[in-house]
Amino acid sequence: MNEKSGRTNQDELLEQLIRRERELAMAEARLPDPTLIYRKAAIEERRRVEEKAMRPIAVVERVAWLLASAAGAGLMAWSVPGIDSWRTLLPGEMPPLAPAGAIALFGTSALLFVSWLVFAEE
Repeated sequence: MNEKSGRTNQDELLEQLIRRERELAMAEARLPDPTLIYRKAAIEERRRVEEKAMRPIAVVERVAWLLASAAGAGLMAWSVPGIDSWRTLLPGEMPPLAPAGAIALFGTSALLFVSWLVFAEE
């Protein structure tokens, strides 16, 4: 027992242990660097703004692809009568609508493929 303070060595050791534990806990509980927090927030905000700015561009791009696909299908439908006249250039017997059927099949496949490309990005 310490005569000046009236405390034992165990009390002093216990107080030192508690003080050291408190210092360790405070060191672990310190906040991260505010500059790092600010930079992360600024990067996140910039990413959000860029995404918001790109939304209308993505919509217009999809609409353009769909309009181009529809225009291609319309052009094929418009040119089917002219394609049917190719029969005279090819030798041998051919069913009357074979070229038009081939073009229609190709056009449908191309339209489906382009539509898949446009909507698969989501």
